[in-house]
Amino acid sequence: MKTKLCSVCDQPKFLVEFHSDKSSEDGHVGICKSCKSKIDKQRRLNDPDSARKSRENSRRFHENNPEYAKTWSRAWREANPEKKAAVNKRYTERHPERVKAQKKKYQKRMVREIRNSKYVRQYGITLTEYEARLKSQNGVCAICGGTDKTNLAIDHCHATGNVRGLLCHQCNRALGGFKDDPSILANAIKYLTKE
Repeated sequence: MKTKLCSVCDQPKFLVEFHSDKSSEDGHVGICKSCKSKIDKQRRLNDPDSARKSRENSRRFHENNPEYAKTWSRAWREANPEKKAAVNKRYTERHPERVKAQKKKYQKRMVREIRNSKYVRQYGITLTEYEARLKSQNGVCAICGGTDKTNLAIDHCHATGNVRGLLCHQCNRALGGFKDDPSILANAIKYLTKE
């Protein structure tokens, strides 16, 4: 394994003990992680506002270089999925109300996209195809002719996954209760019509 001399402690150390730096010849900074940590700790003791100043400088840089910031952020998230998940979890635990409000705002703004991706994922149809079916059914349930306060449910064959039509939630639940089996449905019809 390659080693490098730390410019602070003058000790030879393995390259993994140095932070990466693409601009240097060997791809690593000149100060080892241990010395860097000590320097940073001393700086924080000398200047308690240093963390805030550092965050402000970073924020300012990202505001002035949005494309770089977006690219860097995406690359970091892809390279560190576990760290990103941990950061998200910590933020959610510390700010549950803020997260809830952000989620609500996002969902309101993205309602069509969210519905479209849900329909494609669950039923294999787009929101545009759903709306075309709804129009062809005159906006009513394919069985009872009623409407729903919310959207009509997408009825599909559980064996093939093929979409059969749009139903109100009561009719959709009823078909599910009959296990989508025509013979059970026929028996139910016989039962209802006998005196």
